[in-house]
Amino acid sequence: KKKKKKKKKKKKKKENKKDSNPEYWKIAPSLLYPEARPLTPALQEALETNTHPVESQEELGYGISLLCDWRENWYTYDNYDNESSSSNSVIDPETGHAEYDCDEIEGIVPHDLVGTLYRNGPGKFGVNGERVQHVLDADALVYKLEFPGGSNHNNNNNKNKIRFRSRFVETQHFREERSANRFLYRGTFGTGPTSETLDMRRPKNGLNTDPIEPSTLSKIVGGAFNTNIKNSANTQIISFGGKLLALFEAGLPHRLDPDTLETLGEDTMGGTLKSALPVKLENVPEEA
Repeated sequence: KKKKKKKKKKKKKKENKKDSNPEYWKIAPSLLYPEARPLTPALQEALETNTHPVESQEELGYGISLLCDWRENWYTYDNYDNESSSSNSVIDPETGHAEYDCDEIEGIVPHDLVGTLYRNGPGKFGVNGERVQHVLDADALVYKLEFPGGSNHNNNNNKNKIRFRSRFVETQHFREERSANRFLYRGTFGTGPTSETLDMRRPKNGLNTDPIEPSTLSKIVGGAFNTNIKNSANTQIISFGGKLLALFEAGLPHRLDPDTLETLGEDTMGGTLKSALPVKLENVPEEA
């Protein structure tokens, strides 16, 4: 009888272990659903079988994340080593620079896929160890993938390897905050300047943890007479008129070097755009 009881206990423990999913096997909280939710059967099956879940057209674009903590989708990598060729060397935290060949590819890239894909989005999530209040206030990280074509990219011919390169968009606001080691401008989504004196003792939690809220007095003093919205240049990237431009809704576009991705400065498109109203076009003839 004692042996049977022990067996039952062991069986119970196994069942409990099997039923307890890892913490990240949940649908992350969102504005509409502030609490984490259990996975749908389709997502559960996709995770267990390591396959992509089938989504209908109506389901696309709802931003469902399989991680309880949404910050894991917007993570700052701190382990860059300029001298190392290790896979742990991800990105230079000062410039955003990274450059390497994509050696591991799933499937086969079509032979006739030739050209360069540019992408832009939030990439530098804070200043001097303090995270932005919202990811969309982060400075832009632009990256590009070069597809040389003419190969299935599964051989050792360096000429045919897909090449990755990235860099932060170094706006004037970016450079000033980097030099000052603190936020100097208002972000669109809640990040803002604070008083350097009043904020001196507030601890910094790092770029991957929620920042501690500054005091009201510190925000008032830091933001007094400072109504400038920071141009983070993180909205979109386009090739237009022979120029590569990083865009922002409330500021001028920034022109980038299409090869090195270095920032060349603000671009008014020949004086067409104004810094105060960047999307207002003047003296544009109407079509006949």
